[in-house]
Amino acid sequence: MFGTNVAELFEIDVTGKLASELTEDKFNSTHDIPFYKNIAENFYLSRTSGTLHWQGRAYRKATFIELPLSDNDERATHMISMLISD
Repeated sequence: MFGTNVAELFEIDVTGKLASELTEDKFNSTHDIPFYKNIAENFYLSRTSGTLHWQGRAYRKATFIELPLSDNDERATHMISMLISD
């Protein structure tokens, strides 16, 4: 579930929404879905850094940390995502 700081950074109000509720204009399904599926299926911790270039704001830097959680010990059923921005 997204919080208000994410809305401020991305300039899109996704407050209170789940990632599964986002539409193509808010994320890149070609890259994001396989990325998160890999984390969920393999229990990978992830740290990625870059810019918000997909929003035309390559000047804005961000780091994302993804931490998979499981309630069944077989695959990730939830994810904690942290965003660090300059």
